[in-house]
Amino acid sequence: MLHSRMLTYLDEVARAGSVRKAAERLNVSPTAVNRQVLLLEEAMGEPLFQRLPRGMKLTAAGEVVIEHVRRTMRDYRRISERLETMRGLGGNEVRIATMNGLVSGAVPRVLQEFAADHPHVRVSCRTAFIRDIVQQVLDGESDIGLGYNLPQDPQLTVHRSYEAPLGVVVSPDHPLARRGQLRPSDCLPYPLILPDETLRMHRVIRDCFLAAGAEIRPSYQTNSIDMMRQMALTSDGLCFLPAFDVAPELAERRLVHIPLADRAMAANRLMLMTRRGQVLGPVTLTFMDRLMQYLDACD
Repeated sequence: MLHSRMLTYLDEVARAGSVRKAAERLNVSPTAVNRQVLLLEEAMGEPLFQRLPRGMKLTAAGEVVIEHVRRTMRDYRRISERLETMRGLGGNEVRIATMNGLVSGAVPRVLQEFAADHPHVRVSCRTAFIRDIVQQVLDGESDIGLGYNLPQDPQLTVHRSYEAPLGVVVSPDHPLARRGQLRPSDCLPYPLILPDETLRMHRVIRDCFLAAGAEIRPSYQTNSIDMMRQMALTSDGLCFLPAFDVAPELAERRLVHIPLADRAMAANRLMLMTRRGQVLGPVTLTFMDRLMQYLDACD
C-alpha cells in the first residue's frame, strides 16, 4: 500500500503531542497507535520521540523522519488527485482553508447553495491564520485558500484579488449609518468593538487612530469576528471589518458598511488561491467557480 497506516499514526502523534490525543483524533485505540510508533522506531534504530511528563516531542531523528513522512503523504494525495481526475471523478470532497471572519461571513452562503446542488459532495472548511492557510494549500491539505493579504508564493496561483478595505460597521438605525465616509474621530463618541492583539486588524486600526491623533479606548475587545458582528447588530456600538465579512447582513440590510478615510485601512485585499500545477477535479472547480461568482457580486 502506497500510504501506510504507520505514517498516518506517526504524523498525528507529532501534531497532537501525545499517543492518547492522536488516538482520539484517529478514532482508534492508543495501543494501536503506540504499537505503530514503536515498530517504526525499531525499524529506524532511533527513538523518534522524547517521552515527557506532559506528552511527546520529536527528537532530532524524529524531525528528519516526519519531514519525509509528510512529503510522502502529500505526494500520495497528489497521485490520488491525478488518478481521480483521469478517471473523470475528481473526488467527492472540496477542501477550503479560510479565515475566522469569512467562515461566518461570505463563505457559508456559497457552501449552503453548493451543498443543496451537490448533496453527495463533502465540503471540508478549515479556519486558520494567514500563513497557515498558505501552508495548507502548499502541503495539499486544502485545495483552495481564501484570506486577506495572503503572502505571495511562486508555487501558488492567485485566481482573484479584491479590494477589501476595513470600514465602520453599524446597524441601520445607528446615528452614523447614513454617513458617506467617516474619520476616526467620528467614531469616538460610540462604544468601540475592536479585535484584540491576536488579530492583524488590531494593529491597523490602532495605527489609523494614532495617525489621526485620536486616542482609542475600546469598550469591547475580542478575537471573534462573529462576536463583533453580533454586537454591531444588537447595540449602538461599532466595529471595523471588511464588507466581505458581513456580506449576508449587508445584502439583507441588517448592517451598514461605511468607508473610513484612511489609506492603511483601505490597503486590505481578499485573495483566492490554489497550488500552481495542481489538477483540480470537476467538483472543486465547480465550487471555486461558484465562490468566485459570489465574491464578484459582493465586490
